[in-house]
Amino acid sequence: MICKKCGYDYPAKELKCPYCGEPNPLGEKWRNEENLARKETLLAKAKIIHSMPLYVADKVMNVILLVVVAVTAITILVLAIGVGLENIHITCQRNRASVQEAEELLAAEDYTGLYDYLHSYEVYGQEEFEKYTERVRLYDDDQAFMRDLFRIQEVLDWPTGQQMRPNWVKYVLLDGKDILEMETDFSYRGLEYEENKEYYDDMKQDVAAALLGTLEMTEEELADLMGMERDSEEMDELIRRIFERKGWDYEED
Repeated sequence: MICKKCGYDYPAKELKCPYCGEPNPLGEKWRNEENLARKETLLAKAKIIHSMPLYVADKVMNVILLVVVAVTAITILVLAIGVGLENIHITCQRNRASVQEAEELLAAEDYTGLYDYLHSYEVYGQEEFEKYTERVRLYDDDQAFMRDLFRIQEVLDWPTGQQMRPNWVKYVLLDGKDILEMETDFSYRGLEYEENKEYYDDMKQDVAAALLGTLEMTEEELADLMGMERDSEEMDELIRRIFERKGWDYEED
């Protein structure tokens, strides 16, 4: 079984990927089928023992157990075939993938196209395409921040009738905090490629500039943000100060 998130190959019966923790629907289905078969067997056995003479119940139970074993074996076989076909498809897709094509998309800064390419050819997170996976992960985080910031900018640019909401500001703060903390985050500490490190450095500068500029935060507030929890009094107080500083009416969401 090949994990769709990280590409790790592991037994299909596992409930989740042992490498990244991604749930495995096939493993869960497998376990549910086994549990269901076991429950049905116990229920049938109880009914038979209750209603039949012992020697008759024993013979019938042998037949039922044989049927249950056969059905379970068929179910496992079908699941195994499904896993095998999926793995064959993934292998074929990966064999068709081209580092050169991914490099061309990266050079053109077509990150949406690069994301689609990595996933369509099942090479997202694969060692040979790690540089491109790193870049689209950074790009996704950057775009999440920019979308939330753009929503605030729309309200600022709107003539009248638009009410700023505390949660909108909170989303920008949290997105920005996540990006600025990537240096100490385990998943980003291992950036191996110089061009991705440079891209990340530019991201940090843009995020800090937006928080200091659009939200008019101070350098001290920006430093304090790094130690704040998502749902905390400190976060709520920071949002209130931003609203007061910007002259926005504060209403609890």
